[in-house]
Amino acid sequence: MKRLIDAFNEALSQNRSNTKVLLENMAGGGRRLGSTWEELQAMLAGIEDQARVGVCLDTAHTWGQDIPSPMRLMSGRLWPILTA
Repeated sequence: MKRLIDAFNEALSQNRSNTKVLLENMAGGGRRLGSTWEELQAMLAGIEDQARVGVCLDTAHTWGQDIPSPMRLMSGRLWPILTA
């Protein structure tokens, strides 16, 4: 995780464009970063240039996860994790 965060910080610091990085949730598999909401939150928290980072929710990757429906993301477990 640290290597990924360091790489994002280095890339963003060397590029002064308005490019925004969107982190996407991954389907679980045990060896992928971003397969839990807590991992996405940790990645977001570690990126220094917060104005140039966001989250893209891939609803296909939420299959089997604890999300009742994408329309209810603003409440419950996911929103507080990603906005912490």
